[in-house]
Amino acid sequence: MLSLPELAAFRAVVEAGGVASAARRRGLSRAVVSKRVSDLEAQLKANLFVRSTKRMTPTEAADLLYPRAKALLAAAEDAVDALRTPQTGFAGSLRVALPVDAAEAFLWAPILDFAAKHPDLRLSLDHDDRLVDLTAGGHDVAVRIGRLPDSSLRARRLGDSPRILCAAPGYLDERGHPQAPEDLSAHNVIHYSNALASQIWRFLPADGGAPVSVQVAPRITCNNGAMMRAAAEAGLGLTVLPKFLVDEALEAGRLIIADMPWEPEPDGVFAVMAQASQASPKLRAFVEHLVTCM
Repeated sequence: MLSLPELAAFRAVVEAGGVASAARRRGLSRAVVSKRVSDLEAQLKANLFVRSTKRMTPTEAADLLYPRAKALLAAAEDAVDALRTPQTGFAGSLRVALPVDAAEAFLWAPILDFAAKHPDLRLSLDHDDRLVDLTAGGHDVAVRIGRLPDSSLRARRLGDSPRILCAAPGYLDERGHPQAPEDLSAHNVIHYSNALASQIWRFLPADGGAPVSVQVAPRITCNNGAMMRAAAEAGLGLTVLPKFLVDEALEAGRLIIADMPWEPEPDGVFAVMAQASQASPKLRAFVEHLVTCM
């Protein structure tokens, strides 16, 4: 009879790409993980991996087994969670994808607080500004900032992230402050390449009217907010960045806010989950915790 530890080891090796990484994720020794996978192969009378010195590549049999093993393990974890409450603490695992700069600015504290309240829960935190594919099954939830595209994903709004149009004082002294969004066409701009709306900046008028979208032609395109801030501080152009990323530079005078009667539209902060998956009690509790904290 197949055992849950063997299936868990198999799933971990598939998702980690090797025994060593899987062992670290599971908090086990390499020997234990390797033996459990070998025992599973012996019971199935099938090779689940093509082994090499660098990677274990899943075979066709593994591709057939993986979604079923994942479903069985999820059902087992949900059954245990159903008998638990937030007071007694959740167990099992929770895999979370986080944007790099925002995680440090305002997500680490609530996540670590949740971890402290649930000592039996294994949290896997993946910091990456790229949009991970939640339908692939590598993560249970992702925190995303911006405007979400239409998709098969479910989203829960956690809050808003104000954004600032800013530049170095010397740049604005030389080029002048834009007076309207369309003036940005005459400026050097520094653009975030991971934005869902490619090279489109949206602004809200101070009088509360309808938002306006403008297309920019970036001088610099970058997928890292800290690098964008450094480029702006170096006087290379105007940029729009989250307030939490520029507060210190504004206070120190390395950047100043562009004096324009229009403000960048705030980004939404969302917890995003695969539509097809049924949220487990621990996942619902985790998202509700983030909502409460934000």
